Amino acid sequence: LERPISMLTVHHLNTSRSQRVLWLLEELGVPYQIERYDRDPKTMLAPASLTKVHPLGKSPVVTDGKATLAESGAILEYLVEQYGEGKFAPEHELSLEEFMPRKEGESSPAGYRMAAAMTLRSVLAEAQSMLLEPIMWLEVIAPDAFVGEVVGQLGAKGAKIENIIDRGGQKTVQAFAALRQLFGFSTSLRSGTQGRASFVMKFAKFDVLD
Repeated sequence: LERPISMLTVHHLNTSRSQRVLWLLEELGVPYQIERYDRDPKTMLAPASLTKVHPLGKSPVVTDGKATLAESGAILEYLVEQYGEGKFAPEHELSLEEFMPRKEGESSPAGYRMAAAMTLRSVLAEAQSMLLEPIMWLEVIAPDAFVGEVVGQLGAKGAKIENIIDRGGQKTVQAFAALRQLFGFSTSLRSGTQGRASFVMKFAKFDVLD
């Protein structure tokens, strides 16, 4: 379907569900204009002028070319289908039940999924979430002659050396290192120390992924 040339218009009523329509349009990057309507300050009812746009006489209402849509659920599904390019679209084929008409304020499975996706995106943005990775505690035991090799290999793995302990002609090197950096460490350690070094490792903590 070709998109209409005329700009999409949101008929916005203060204190209404049209806020969610404006949010979705911003997320999708769709250009739009707003026609504002004010409620009667005494009755809080929508003005009669809204009935000229749609017989329901309430907001949100969206006009897009020849199309006029009311009910926020129908509007959101229309915007995602016409302008979303796959964004916020359900990952499975919708059933007939999900397309059945619904009352204002009554949601659908697709609506719940969309609301959950929007909420998660908003919460993650506000929480300034960070990706964490497991950090391991290492103890490498090697003869004195290979301490330099062990320290060099740990440094190449981005490890943070905490201590070097002398234990009767052998050294124990204690360090923290990210688990993702330690794949293949056993093989390289055995090769670099002629098989004379050993190590143990255990989970220590989570830290921010660089």
